[in-house]
Amino acid sequence: MTHVPQLENESFTPARHDPTAIDKVVFPGGKVDEPGADEGKRVLTEGEAYEVTKILEGVITSGTGAGYTYMGCSSEAGKTGTSEDLSDAWFVGYTPRFSTAVWTGHPLSRDYTGFGGPTSGPIWRSYMEAAQGSDCPDFEVPSSLPDLTSYHGEYTASSSSSCSSSSSYSCSGSSSYTPSYGDSGNSGGGGDDNQGAYAPGVGQKPAPSPKPKPTPSPPPAAPPPAAPPPPSGGTGAG
Repeated sequence: MTHVPQLENESFTPARHDPTAIDKVVFPGGKVDEPGADEGKRVLTEGEAYEVTKILEGVITSGTGAGYTYMGCSSEAGKTGTSEDLSDAWFVGYTPRFSTAVWTGHPLSRDYTGFGGPTSGPIWRSYMEAAQGSDCPDFEVPSSLPDLTSYHGEYTASSSSSCSSSSSYSCSGSSSYTPSYGDSGNSGGGGDDNQGAYAPGVGQKPAPSPKPKPTPSPPPAAPPPAAPPPPSGGTGAG
């Protein structure tokens, strides 16, 4: 089963709202009571939200959604999600126009479903291609960007979204990655079935290569065989 809710982004401001378990109450007579509107509280500045978006663009181009979610627009971002035992598979993505979340799973059991990227990613891509078409505006660059510093750890990548031409600051030690697909004309990925395969720990430093085992010394050469003994007996007189 797949569930696909969508939200238009043109007049949407992200904010944190208090959680509620009740959307509305419908009485037998038809009266409907709905909770009062919550204005919410913005928790990220426009600049911080822009930086988060640039990071989430990498999920589609070179992360756990690569090969399954790219729909041909330069401005699309999202995040895969997978529950324990691979029972639930999500992909939640957005463009400057739409936000769409895809859940795939089994409503009445915890049976195997799959990883979020290869399972829900293609559904998100197909839906967004139909909803958005060829209208692909860029994410608007805010007038003020946050002052960020690089962080390097055991499980972090060295690249930073802040090292771009649109940013007013610079950082050091960054690297860039350009994804390649086997078929450049296929917006869903390349001809390699493993392209974009889910990779837990994407971005962490690779494990060190194992040291080669020493080559054993060849066994000593066997001694040459002993010379045969001289023939016994002498020669008789005629």
